[in-house]
Amino acid sequence: MDLMISEAALAELPAAYLQLFVTLGLALLCAILHARYRKPYFALWAVAWLLYATRIGSIVMLVQTGVSWWLF
Repeated sequence: MDLMISEAALAELPAAYLQLFVTLGLALLCAILHARYRKPYFALWAVAWLLYATRIGSIVMLVQTGVSWWLF
């Protein structure tokens, strides 16, 4: 089952990409901090930000392609 994506949703793609890149930057920052200071909570934050970035990425792919498989 394919979803119909409106033009308004497609107009939000640049904002979604910005949020994705900022989230990936936060994950990278936490990974660098973990490598430098060896604090376990930095690694946990890096994993958490990566999971959140994965979620945003799947939403972006849903909006771009219109295939509902990305929701699962």
